Amino acid sequence: MDSTGDLAPGSTITPRLDRGQLQLRRLDQQAVVHLGHAGLATSAVVGLTDLDALTLSLARNAAVSGAASSAATALVVGMLSNTLLKMGVAVVVGRGSFRTATGLGLGAMAMALAAALIVVA
Repeated sequence: MDSTGDLAPGSTITPRLDRGQLQLRRLDQQAVVHLGHAGLATSAVVGLTDLDALTLSLARNAAVSGAASSAATALVVGMLSNTLLKMGVAVVVGRGSFRTATGLGLGAMAMALAAALIVVA
């Protein structure tokens, strides 16, 4: 990257995780493999903060263990918790039409994720 913030010709951007994200990813990976339902609870907690770390962790874990169904379930749980948190923030902090539109949109997404959770589980 040059002084203007543009990428140099031929360079690429590689996503990086900070130390906290890596710790969350390790915690989630261990929890889903070893704790079953408690691992889903961990996915819900991690999903509140960082879906990127959760997704990377579960994808790598599924590639190694072959437990794609468990990873999909844990990912949907994390996505649902993240959506519910965002919906809550929008409804509490939002005003006027933003509150209504965002609450309804995220509510519909939460219902779709809940339905997916029933299908996947």
